Amino acid sequence: MDIKSKSKKNNDNDSGEGQGEGEYIFDTGPSFFSGLNANADIQQLQHLPSNPLRTVLDAIDESVECIPYTTFGLNFPEGNFIHSTQFGKGKAKTNVETEGDGTGTVDFNVIEQIAGREGVQQWNALMTEMAPLSKTVELLPTIALRTDVGVALSTRPFLPQFVQNSIQSNPLRNLKLTRPFGTLVKNDAKVTNTFITNWLDLLCFCLSGLPASGTITAEMAMMMGEFYNDGATMDCPVGGAASIVDALKRGIVKNGGEIFWNSHV
Repeated sequence: MDIKSKSKKNNDNDSGEGQGEGEYIFDTGPSFFSGLNANADIQQLQHLPSNPLRTVLDAIDESVECIPYTTFGLNFPEGNFIHSTQFGKGKAKTNVETEGDGTGTVDFNVIEQIAGREGVQQWNALMTEMAPLSKTVELLPTIALRTDVGVALSTRPFLPQFVQNSIQSNPLRNLKLTRPFGTLVKNDAKVTNTFITNWLDLLCFCLSGLPASGTITAEMAMMMGEFYNDGATMDCPVGGAASIVDALKRGIVKNGGEIFWNSHV
């Protein structure tokens, strides 16, 4: 359910021009979007993005205008922090622009601040486990997967790199993609820190609506790569999540489809 409110929009001039009422719609629930703004050519199969939604939008020749961002605020019982790709990495303090003072030093290594060096070691062990799995998911996009014999054709453009990556990283490792993410966190990465396990449960919930114990590792392999790779960005859809629905609706209609509302199924 959307929460709507009316608010005055003011500017700093004395004439009163520019004042007026506007409707603001707030999306509810934790939502993260990444990969929607990717600069990928649908005609070049080897460059398909791993985001399943983006591949659907490309297939129907639609796009969603997004504003990219790289950080967001975290309000924890332990304090207020800034999330970034440096969440658990050794490079902690970075000079950034701050309001009023020009530049300031911000510690982006949230794991180290809350869980200490042992927490950083556990986080790095998890990322080491996830790196080859993220690469596997990246090399075999979901749009290529299907349940009939046509899978031989749809996956063919990706198989050479996929097989090469599997051989280099141990083919049996890829079996972990079908296991619960919580199993990998506990048994393979040996993560025991409560803050980290709680944070991973939250990320899983944002992605699947379930904790790590109920989220498949393949989903998190995609998310962790798009979240924590150097240079990773998140996307804020202009107009909120509704703009994604609108893009899908446009794609259905312009390709000859019909949308039925409040209809018996």
